[in-house]
Amino acid sequence: MSFVIWNLANGIATHLSGARNDNKGGAYNDKWSVIARVPRLSLRGAEGDEAISCIMSWVSKQYYVYIMTNVRNTVLYVGVTNDLIRRIYEHKEKLVNGFTKKYNIVKLVYYGVLEDIENAILREKQIKAGSRQKKVQLVNSTNKEWRDLYDEL
Repeated sequence: MSFVIWNLANGIATHLSGARNDNKGGAYNDKWSVIARVPRLSLRGAEGDEAISCIMSWVSKQYYVYIMTNVRNTVLYVGVTNDLIRRIYEHKEKLVNGFTKKYNIVKLVYYGVLEDIENAILREKQIKAGSRQKKVQLVNSTNKEWRDLYDEL
């Protein structure tokens, strides 16, 4: 769960991320962090409309569709996330049980950026539905050496 709260009075954007452990008021694991400071903004007239538009575009989320492989490039995995660095780290450190842990998927070889989750999920499904050859062509189009892109993020 993630929220961005923008306080226009003092020009501070605050990001809340965390997880609720249950639906019955159980323990919370929330983390607040200031993500931006800007001069005070007026919400009146055209300047206000422009300020709000600027803020909304600044805090818009990005989503990533990615392809990972094992060390020998024999197994491919396609995924989608809103936090690429965190998600790839989870795969590399085998923090999540599943396909990537079972088949030792540790190398990020392709990723694409989308601005809304619906298109990201559609793109993930499109790539998954394609043949292995199409996935290989997609990786080769941006990463002919199949190097690990994680360190470049």
